[in-house]
Amino acid sequence: MGLEPNGHALSAESLPSTCESSHSPERLARLYSNLDPERLRAVPLSICLANWGRHFRNEVEGAFSVESANDHLSQKTEQIDNFLSHDWGTSRFLKVLTLLWVFNIRAATIATFLISCIVGFLRIYATGSMVDHWCSIFFGYATFVIVFCWWQRMQSLFGFRRMVFLDKLCIAQHNPQLKQQGILGLASFLQKSDALTVLWTQRWATRLWCTYELAAFMRQGSKPIQLMPVKLAGILLMQGSCWAAITIAHAIVTSDGSDSNSGVYQLSLVGLGIFSVILIALLPLMVHTGLWFMKELAALPEQLKAFRIQDTECYCCAHGHRHPKTGAAIPCDREYVYWMLRTWFHDPEAPGESYLDSFNALVREQMAPVVLKHAGGSTLPLSYALYACAACNLPWLSDYIPWWAAAYVSGSKAGVTGFLWWLRGMMLFLYHPLLQLAMMRICTMMWKVLLPLADRTWRTVLTTLQILIMIVIAMVLWLAFRYVYQATDSTSLLPAVPFVALAILDIALFWQSRNRPTASAGPEETGVSSSHAMDPEPEDVEEDGRTPSRSCSWHISEAEAEGPLVEVKL
Repeated sequence: MGLEPNGHALSAESLPSTCESSHSPERLARLYSNLDPERLRAVPLSICLANWGRHFRNEVEGAFSVESANDHLSQKTEQIDNFLSHDWGTSRFLKVLTLLWVFNIRAATIATFLISCIVGFLRIYATGSMVDHWCSIFFGYATFVIVFCWWQRMQSLFGFRRMVFLDKLCIAQHNPQLKQQGILGLASFLQKSDALTVLWTQRWATRLWCTYELAAFMRQGSKPIQLMPVKLAGILLMQGSCWAAITIAHAIVTSDGSDSNSGVYQLSLVGLGIFSVILIALLPLMVHTGLWFMKELAALPEQLKAFRIQDTECYCCAHGHRHPKTGAAIPCDREYVYWMLRTWFHDPEAPGESYLDSFNALVREQMAPVVLKHAGGSTLPLSYALYACAACNLPWLSDYIPWWAAAYVSGSKAGVTGFLWWLRGMMLFLYHPLLQLAMMRICTMMWKVLLPLADRTWRTVLTTLQILIMIVIAMVLWLAFRYVYQATDSTSLLPAVPFVALAILDIALFWQSRNRPTASAGPEETGVSSSHAMDPEPEDVEEDGRTPSRSCSWHISEAEAEGPLVEVKL
């Protein structure tokens, strides 16, 4: 988060004329560390997402566009659900996709399941109508898209609103003094926030104000920190779109085309056309984007282990403390941030700027291991993978339900025979999401394997190579089940062999991800640390061997590492 694309610079226009000469960082901090309750404001998430993230738009170099009409969008609040921490140099569309995935994916999946079941049962009683066709799956897909994009707006219609902090909308822009109070009282917004939602990019950890937000929030204790890479949501959506398009194309090609032979031929051409679009456009784009996203993610461990707030950047220092357009003097943000860190982390017995080293050590030694535990370089969160698989495959329930019901009503499948036939049908339905799950995990593993070649090989070559390998693997796994299913009797459970084998493969792939070793972030690897963080006095060591901080503690036990203390969305 930053009030400028490159930081929270306090522009000259935002300060009273007396500030430059008389307002020291100490005085400003004392004045505004406790924000006036009237200025503690939040905005519904639906407004942040309106018009595809219009409020995340950055139009002017050095400052976002300010619209006086936006002043009324925020409202006074006593509690904030999520504090949105982001940098203004990242694409607004990536941020919107990330927020939609984090906050809307669960509702979209549940709605897709319900609508698909309803349509499936309607088809049982609507035999011969337009609804009684496999194309009814599009009701499920349409439901997912609508709820995924507009769930927050739907909730707001019934009075349920998720209140978030977005700097541009929650800090007054029309009044210079109110704007200054809001910026300098940022810690108060964080104190009232239930969770810190970090829209992570490589730039985020290099921004002074973003790290300040992290420091202020870490002081609150065991509140959750959600860390979601902004490119991950786009990759997951592209993976899901690829799979959905492939299954639809397969259904078109294999449909009976009962109208005429020419109809069959035309449908086949449409299916082949969809396959071509996927292979030529969407699939290469997904693989290419994922490879370079993995390159950024692979740099996260070193970025965290080598973290130094002294190396972070801010808008004012980058421009020599002069406004790039007017040339007016700009107060230094770094002085204010350092003063607040000194207030929170200072040890009277430690010399110099040890409070900065204390904060650096806190990030490197306590936050980094928890993040790295979930982000070892090739992580695909199982929960997000399951959501993607569900969104792609649940709409097909509207086609399977009437198929199962028709066999039951006709009496052709009854007793043990009917049960065995139903089990085969369930395996046929579930095999596709299991295959998708395996291919998503294999895709991320291939990104990790090909990563060392990224700087020495043409990107087109790596993308083409990965696509070919993935196609071969997917075809082998798919044909292994399909051949056995079609070659056996309708009551044979022989298809369970490839089905169970694929399920075991999925478990092994994701179990390996869950139990991989993590990089150590010990003091000897993290660089400079404060004297009191490195060498605690005997009386400062608790019975369990941990060292309490004198002014800010953020203890993480083994149990907490698996719990909600730091919720890493990676």
